[in-house]
Amino acid sequence: MSTPRLLSRLGALNPTRRRIAGGILAGSLALAMPAVAGATVPQANIRTTVSSIKATASSLGDAAVSSIAPKCESAITNRQTQIDVLNNRIAVAQWLTASHHSTLSGDLSGAASGLTTLNGQIQSATTWQQLAPLCKDIVYNFRIYVLRTPQVHLTIGGDAETAVVAKFQGIAPKLDAAIKSAQSKGKDVGNAPSLYADFTAKVADAAAKSNGASDNVIGLTVDQYNAGTAKPVLQTTYQNLVLGHGDLIAARQDAVQIVQILKSLS
Repeated sequence: MSTPRLLSRLGALNPTRRRIAGGILAGSLALAMPAVAGATVPQANIRTTVSSIKATASSLGDAAVSSIAPKCESAITNRQTQIDVLNNRIAVAQWLTASHHSTLSGDLSGAASGLTTLNGQIQSATTWQQLAPLCKDIVYNFRIYVLRTPQVHLTIGGDAETAVVAKFQGIAPKLDAAIKSAQSKGKDVGNAPSLYADFTAKVADAAAKSNGASDNVIGLTVDQYNAGTAKPVLQTTYQNLVLGHGDLIAARQDAVQIVQILKSLS
């Protein structure tokens, strides 16, 4: 791999996270949304200008080690920092299951350990022949930004949506019973029945979209990403969770309107 291409791969992806909040009948529900999966990676942290790349490339050989090694070490430091960010996200994820928490933490721990070992090897390299494959390993053997980051966010988002769906499913019988009770007393419930039908349909669709989402992504490996099979899974899962997220927002709005109608009758 050429030096310019190698160094350009050492950029960082700034993860994004979306949230929704809502309260139905009692309490509030906060749903953490995942980062964009498989997005193009912007070169954010280790920018090397074309001119400086060419200057380095023109002196390839052992003389290039002293100028390139620090960039590779910095790339590792940035990834270790990102791992810390992801571990913090995992630590505060309210609805992340214990099993998924353990798996994600274990994967990140292994990556952190591997990067530490790699950093030591880079510091010990004295020739370009030794250094080049080590710097390449930073990107291709760990995939912190394009795999591990969306993997963490999507797993957290999948578990959160599953939990919210369960809460909404628990609310459904209460809404139905309240509507029927008002009808049995001869009260005009307006469009509450149609709102309820939409509520249950939206919750059912969100359940289908989030079902198995976390399990689909949590087991993806670096080798699968390098082979091109992981990225489509990340993208599809993200798209499903976004659609499920929209369903849950709509379902919440339906439920709020039903409650308002019923309160106006009392």
